[in-house]
Amino acid sequence: MARNFKTLALGAALALSFIPGLAHANLIGNGNFASSCGSGSYCEYNGGNSTDITGWTVGGRSVDLITGYWQAPPGGGNSVDLDGVGTGSIETAFGTNAGTQYTLSFELSGNPDGGNPIKTVEVDIAGIIQTFTFDTSAMGSSKSDMKWVLETLVFTATGSITSLKFLSLDDPDSDFGAVIGNVSVVPVPEPGTLALLGVGILAMGAYGRRKVRPAA
Repeated sequence: MARNFKTLALGAALALSFIPGLAHANLIGNGNFASSCGSGSYCEYNGGNSTDITGWTVGGRSVDLITGYWQAPPGGGNSVDLDGVGTGSIETAFGTNAGTQYTLSFELSGNPDGGNPIKTVEVDIAGIIQTFTFDTSAMGSSKSDMKWVLETLVFTATGSITSLKFLSLDDPDSDFGAVIGNVSVVPVPEPGTLALLGVGILAMGAYGRRKVRPAA
């Protein structure tokens, strides 16, 4: 009986390792904003620039690509202040399957150096427009502790190519904006996949408890 249970548990674990949808690669090719910036602090990129932040196009007036001026987002990499000298935006596009649900996630903070403490960014993806805010005063953020917040948005793709845009909604002359980093898009797991995951976890948990039970 013990051998059969062990086989079941190990089989469930093996099945989990092959479940599609649980470990998808990020569809955003440059979610950590690798760039040509050679500064150890930051570089400013003007609207229309589509070369210096690989895979992204800058819109509006300008943005600041932050390489070391303040704390990196969780997961590392660079971040983007959407207010360079005046407000700006960044946009990219990636492949999707029409009708499939995806989860967009990104780290959000705000430039703590000044301006209105409430920094606002508009996210535009697959026909969904949603705003996110970060209050540097309320959060008590600083350059050494940016108080990053993980934000998510679920959307359904409408075609084979989906565009994603982050747009500053701050005062047009603002130099201190919302800051984003670690941008990711992955498919939402199917309900059947989640159910199988639950079964596997329960099986492994039961096996673990049985394994440590002292002999009678």
